[in-house]
Amino acid sequence: MMKTTKFLGLLMATTILGTTGTVLVSADEKSPTEVSTKAEVSFTPNEGGETPPTDPGNPGEEVEPPEGGGETGGKGALRIDWASNFDFGANEIKNGGGDLVLPVLRKNDQKLAHFVQVSDLRGEDEPDWTLSVKTTALEKQVSESEDNTRTDKDKITGAKITFKPAPILATGSNSSEEPTEKPVWEKEMIDLDGNDAQTLVSANGDGARGTWSMGMSDKVKGEELTGGKDDAINLVIPQSEVGKIRKGSYKAALNWNLSSTIVSEKAGFMAPTTK
Repeated sequence: MMKTTKFLGLLMATTILGTTGTVLVSADEKSPTEVSTKAEVSFTPNEGGETPPTDPGNPGEEVEPPEGGGETGGKGALRIDWASNFDFGANEIKNGGGDLVLPVLRKNDQKLAHFVQVSDLRGEDEPDWTLSVKTTALEKQVSESEDNTRTDKDKITGAKITFKPAPILATGSNSSEEPTEKPVWEKEMIDLDGNDAQTLVSANGDGARGTWSMGMSDKVKGEELTGGKDDAINLVIPQSEVGKIRKGSYKAALNWNLSSTIVSEKAGFMAPTTK
């Protein structure tokens, strides 16, 4: 009888020990020497930001554009930061063969080149944008009382602004290093025709993200300027229209627009600039 009791006691002890051993090696139990944590961050489009104009020859350097030299755009994640005016100065009326070609002036003898600056801070996976400009014709300025007496002679037909753009650079980059992906100039001319909008620059993917300074003159440093004139940017009036020129001031409006196929975002727009 005693032998039976001892055997049962031994069996119970073995069972308990076996059960206890199973709990110690359970796969659901956390390791006492390992633990996992996490780091988190989120980003939103820079809707309310502004980017100061930067030197198109050295985009890492903020500049104070000359007074009257252009216009800044509004706030937004996709925005025009700056677009230049174009002043072709006072010129004597001349009669002669060929087109009339007038170089642009750098305001107040500044060396800062004419340029357009654009920012895309939306954070889209596949961003894109297009910079276009719609113009009015080059037209003689008259007083309000004379406005209803305008004739075709007041308007110059076929005038255009031609330019030789500098390499497009991202702000903060070294001016000697060009980004591998960047916006692309679609044309190097602005027709002052008062017709449809003209696409000047387009960008996609990494070439759209960030802030881009797009110099419209290859003389970004101004070393080759003569008397403040930059012949990389010219107003060209065709020979057939030169005879219509009369004393007075002529102006055209340039309405810049920044648009994207990503319709969920607001496109940047800037009011007309004239010179």
